[in-house]
Amino acid sequence: MAKKDLDLTINKELNGAKEIVDQLMEKMGFTLSYSNSFEAIAQRGSGLASALAGPFAGKNNVAVKFGLSFRENSGKTTVILSDAGSGLGKTLTLTGGTTRKVFEDVYSTLKEGISRQDLLV
Repeated sequence: MAKKDLDLTINKELNGAKEIVDQLMEKMGFTLSYSNSFEAIAQRGSGLASALAGPFAGKNNVAVKFGLSFRENSGKTTVILSDAGSGLGKTLTLTGGTTRKVFEDVYSTLKEGISRQDLLV
């Protein structure tokens, strides 16, 4: 299955949108690191658990790495969520399907959290 990026538009300027996304990602157990003002990597889970147990590590323990890109336009910010994990690593640990499920869950949780604040465009 080809990788597909997912996006959400938030009715906030860049810094406000980043704060909301950061809080939601941290609540889901992710650690974020920004390479610049518009790009971040979010990571969660154990590489060791993924290597030892593969998909049986469970979706909250499997090592996942997602990219977040922020694009501001006219006071609104679009957040693009992408799978930044290595395909080889997923193949070796048989976690590709689990990673895809986590990716979809993260997107849904972000969408729900932003919608709850009545900021989803």
